[in-house]
Amino acid sequence: ALLSKVSSRGLFFTYHNFIQDINQQYIGGNFQWLGENYFGFGLNLFTVPDIEKRTGPTTNPISEFDSRDLALSFAWGRVITSRLSVGVGFKYLYEKIDIDDLSGYAFDFGASYDMLPALRFGASYTNLGPEVKYISESFELPGTFRLGAALTPQRDIYTGRITAAAEVSKSVDSDIQGHLGLEYSYKNMISPRLGYALNYSDKDFTAGLGIRYSMYSIDYAYVPFDSDLGDSHRISLGVWFK
Repeated sequence: ALLSKVSSRGLFFTYHNFIQDINQQYIGGNFQWLGENYFGFGLNLFTVPDIEKRTGPTTNPISEFDSRDLALSFAWGRVITSRLSVGVGFKYLYEKIDIDDLSGYAFDFGASYDMLPALRFGASYTNLGPEVKYISESFELPGTFRLGAALTPQRDIYTGRITAAAEVSKSVDSDIQGHLGLEYSYKNMISPRLGYALNYSDKDFTAGLGIRYSMYSIDYAYVPFDSDLGDSHRISLGVWFK
């Protein structure tokens, strides 16, 4: 829904070093076309390497294999009124585990409403689509509803702006969860960030930093986990075109 609020076209790449050598890569971009229509596209790849294969309890595995998830997405957004904007996304989904695979598709829907110049509300429902079948069993897609708000006071603090955000989400396969975020953007160049995740069993505080110079941006996010599986590091690079 916020594609129409982005004033610049851009290309982005994200690398996510998740727990236990699990990796995620994402490449995407946005552009304006056909008047006041705004579009976005993306390719998301999630990889779990070196999974041990066994047919029973053994000391050594028979072999190792990988699991790969892929999502190819395309989205459209448009301003409806001076306060309301909406967006729709389509995703092609593909997963391969060892020699077996599955495919499917899903839609995402979102809306953003500016209650005040400093206060914005947003809502979305993602992963709406038919069941997918893996080998002989069918699975429901993880449909997720999110509702959030962001407050950005119009008064500068030491030539910078503060944004506070809050969100609640509910997936078909999880309980209600919450997220809080705080960002201080100094001259739209340096943006330290803090976050807190609620109703998670293995994480709470998060942190990050964004830097933007000329037409380039770099963002980093750190999510520590309470378990011994490791921590999450995410870095994004962006190029913005006027």
